[in-house]
Amino acid sequence: MPPPGPGHDPGKRILDSLGYDIGGFFRVRRMMTMVEHTPAAAPAGVEIGSVVGIYTAPVASVPTTALPEANLIAGTGIEGDRYVVREGPTPQGPWQDRKWADQQITFVEAEKLDAIGADHSLSRRNVVTRGVVLTELHGKRFAIGDAIIEGIRECTPCMYMEGLSGKPGIRAALGDGGLRAAIVQGGVIRPGDAIRLLD
Repeated sequence: MPPPGPGHDPGKRILDSLGYDIGGFFRVRRMMTMVEHTPAAAPAGVEIGSVVGIYTAPVASVPTTALPEANLIAGTGIEGDRYVVREGPTPQGPWQDRKWADQQITFVEAEKLDAIGADHSLSRRNVVTRGVVLTELHGKRFAIGDAIIEGIRECTPCMYMEGLSGKPGIRAALGDGGLRAAIVQGGVIRPGDAIRLLD
């Protein structure tokens, strides 16, 4: 038998004789690999409002700071926020163990702050929204970016918040104060993100 010539591939010859398209196989395999590594799509839902601003404070009793984006940690809170770090003085003294899931993230409506000319950071809520009535999200799940959040109950403002804000009357003007919520699925959120109702 003559020696195999240049480029001779017995394996390819066998596959060809059986009708296999080896090039097509690897093209399909590459496509499957691309699909396997495609990030999961953001949760769907009906758009009901948007995020105006995101605010956190590294420790209790210090002013909140606006963020360009925030990382929400499921079952915990916003990365770097006082309710996660749990440092600094509080009216009750040292930080207590977390008692409620709704300590994870808080919301307030921009419309209520704008009505009294208050800077959005003065509410000391994490997320300022526009276009959504937050009291209607009690017991509902909604999505922002890749994160999924569940509304728990109202976030009634207290005298402590009013004292830190330096704006007398803000407590009464905010009424129910917004929404306390739990983070069901973590993700990054940004100002301008849509708020999408899931159920």
